[in-house]
Amino acid sequence: DTEFSHLESALACRLRVSLFHDSTGPSIALRVIPKEVPGADTLGLGEAVRRLASLNKGLVLLTGPMGSGKSTTLACLLEIANRARKDFIIGVHDAVEFELGMGCCLARQREVGRDPERQRQALRSALRQAPDILAIDEVRDPETIDLALQAAHAGHVVFATLQTASLLDTLTCLVDAFPLERQPWIRTRLADCLKAIVGHTLLRKPTGGRVAALETLFTTPAIAAHLREGRFAEVPAAMKDGRYGQETHNQALVSLIQRGIVEPME
Repeated sequence: DTEFSHLESALACRLRVSLFHDSTGPSIALRVIPKEVPGADTLGLGEAVRRLASLNKGLVLLTGPMGSGKSTTLACLLEIANRARKDFIIGVHDAVEFELGMGCCLARQREVGRDPERQRQALRSALRQAPDILAIDEVRDPETIDLALQAAHAGHVVFATLQTASLLDTLTCLVDAFPLERQPWIRTRLADCLKAIVGHTLLRKPTGGRVAALETLFTTPAIAAHLREGRFAEVPAAMKDGRYGQETHNQALVSLIQRGIVEPME
């Protein structure tokens, strides 16, 4: 049971390969990935989201169900940074879906599959290399979350993906992964380090293709106070009262409907 990426010169794409055994024997699942990283305009990323590529420290979480576009958004932000900055980027991936092109940054991408211990070893190794930007394909367990928070607290920019369905689910998942006695410390670290959460919901367009509705939280002093004290249910209201490009899930959906990009029933 393993995952890796495969690049075939004869194909106009990369393949994300998952090998496994089921009741019929050895099986394979393939996902088709474009060779080129889609641009921010193609993905519909607003200016507030694009600016995340210029952060100098802090944690950015890209969330949503599997296949909702988190890895594509991550690759786009890394590519923006790669072309505009002169920094050191390290990516730790289950499978390298998008390879960063030639840019101004030194970029290293490591493929570790879905083995949690290999991922943790790769992250510890990455931190010893002192990257300016650290990209984590997916955080799944308390130790990985802890390493991501440590890196962000130490002054690195950390982009990480997380399979959660909503903003409240994301915050609860991060904190509840730890024992009760450690949860106040985790909430404090989140309040200090978290810069943004970008939630993804992928929708079909009537003209064909898909578009992501992006729920965007940018941490303000009021939101940081709610995180520190564990008042997660009050965060959406603080988003509506704030600025900085905040947009709730419902606001993102209504915006797509009003612009005629998706149908109301979808």
